[in-house]
Amino acid sequence: MESVQKKVMMVGTLAMLLVMAAHAQNCNTEVGAIAPCIGFLQTNGLGQPSAQCCSGVKRLSGMASSSPAKRQICNCLKSQIKRFPAVTDTAVSNLPTKCNAGLGFRISKSINCNT
Repeated sequence: MESVQKKVMMVGTLAMLLVMAAHAQNCNTEVGAIAPCIGFLQTNGLGQPSAQCCSGVKRLSGMASSSPAKRQICNCLKSQIKRFPAVTDTAVSNLPTKCNAGLGFRISKSINCNT
């Protein structure tokens, strides 16, 4: 009986680790998509973002096809943009418009991604 419990706990732990790894991988994909935008975002969104930046934003737009996907993207972007104090909410929220790509939610450092 004790052996069965240990196996169940190991399987549960393994499943949890796989879910956590998948989440981290998804954030890496999303963060990688907007990495070329950091320079633009740190200039308060002045001018136009690069073609590479807009390509990444459009890739994110394509990934945002469901509410769970939008929530995932939102949480990843929110956590990453908080790491850059020079990035303003104005620059971030205008990025999808400047790239002609809708995400289905407004990006900001204070957005509640669960609503």
